[in-house]
Amino acid sequence: DAPTAPKTIRIVAAEVIEEGEPGDRQWTFTLISAESGACYAIAPPGGEGITAGDSYIIVAATDVDEAIRRKLAVDRPNCAIVDVVARAVKR
Repeated sequence: DAPTAPKTIRIVAAEVIEEGEPGDRQWTFTLISAESGACYAIAPPGGEGITAGDSYIIVAATDVDEAIRRKLAVDRPNCAIVDVVARAVKR
């Protein structure tokens, strides 16, 4: 599930995917695997520059087309759609 409050996650893998029908509205998401094993789909345009090994603060995405949200839920049922708020500071 997507976090309702800001949550810090560490990325172990990231890949760019496209959702939607060709010729129709398409969205480009960054599909990420967190260190915890959770899967997240970062809503556009927030996935650019996401780097495995770094930590980011995420929240549930609110501005995603409902048809795209449904398609992503079918294609990737275990991935919550999120927005990246910030890159977490390294300690």
